[in-house]
Amino acid sequence: MKLELISFRLCPFVQSSVIVLLRKGIAHRLRYIDLNDPPDWFRALSPHGKVPILRVGESEILFEAAAINAFLDEVTPGNLMPADPILRARNRAWIAFADKPLLTSRDLTTVATEQAFEETCTRLKEHLALLEDACAAGPFFNGSDFSLVDATYAPLFMRLALLDEMAPLGYLVARPRLAAWAAALAREAAVADSAGPDFPARLEDLVRRRRGYLASRLPGGTPPDGQKASRY
Repeated sequence: MKLELISFRLCPFVQSSVIVLLRKGIAHRLRYIDLNDPPDWFRALSPHGKVPILRVGESEILFEAAAINAFLDEVTPGNLMPADPILRARNRAWIAFADKPLLTSRDLTTVATEQAFEETCTRLKEHLALLEDACAAGPFFNGSDFSLVDATYAPLFMRLALLDEMAPLGYLVARPRLAAWAAALAREAAVADSAGPDFPARLEDLVRRRRGYLASRLPGGTPPDGQKASRY
């Protein structure tokens, strides 16, 4: 089965799919595009102009990371979802919930004022508090077994660690389960290899180019320009 995963380099959603591909040893091609200037062939493939998309064979196109990850899990050996139907449904619910903290963490890099930044931090911490109550004692979300939930949240924890270096706010302080979970995911080879060694530099460059309030707190940062920041 020929698989091609298409997205842009810093997308946390495609990163979750890369983690699944690497964790399960699935042969694939990874192709990056510039979403600020997407090629015509991508516009023709993606029904909503969104990433990631997965090309299966020569004609089938899948979109939405959660659907892509579920497909990859279902068509390859080894199961990254619990066998129990209740636990499996619970996992799917928390995979869907991941959009909230992921998109809020993106907002941290785009908001233009200190007040908006602090409000966004508060909202993110509220999301994390709910997640702290939901996860198991570790090392992973369900306990001992790595799952699609872990692949979904690993990009979030990777970004929070780097954002906390840019503006220390202690996102995981007083959340020992999340801190242990994030540490366990960071030790996973599939997670470490999913972003590339230049990921920290790329993320910092993106924050600077967005010219939001967070960029102004970096060394040599300039005041926010007050314009709506680019998503990419």
